[in-house]
Amino acid sequence: MDHQIAHGSATFSERITISRIDWVLSPAQVAAYRALNSQLQMAYVAPKTPATPTAVFIEQKFVAARSVRGSAKALNVQLRAKNIMTDAMLVRLGLLLRSSPGPRALPSKPPGLEVKLVVGRNVTVRVYDTENLT
Repeated sequence: MDHQIAHGSATFSERITISRIDWVLSPAQVAAYRALNSQLQMAYVAPKTPATPTAVFIEQKFVAARSVRGSAKALNVQLRAKNIMTDAMLVRLGLLLRSSPGPRALPSKPPGLEVKLVVGRNVTVRVYDTENLT
């Protein structure tokens, strides 16, 4: 899992730097993400060195990964909010496409309702699907 985070962050950092998305992300945002990615890459390598596998270095790696995730998530939201970003552009940046949920079909029959227990003003009920009783 650590390898995936480090690799994904490095790829995203490289692609937002190379890609011409200046009209979506400011140079300051790209530089801030690159700095967080550099910290993550250093923190990822440090615990693997035989002289440094301490709890402190491992915690620094987790903190760096959390920071990168938060920043990447914010940039991802900003990129997707722009209507000019096509699916192909998002894929080139290494972002996964998300399908938008469609409307759920209404059941053909109304749900069943069973009163289980009444104690004072507290009522325990069971709502269930009358078509699928499992």
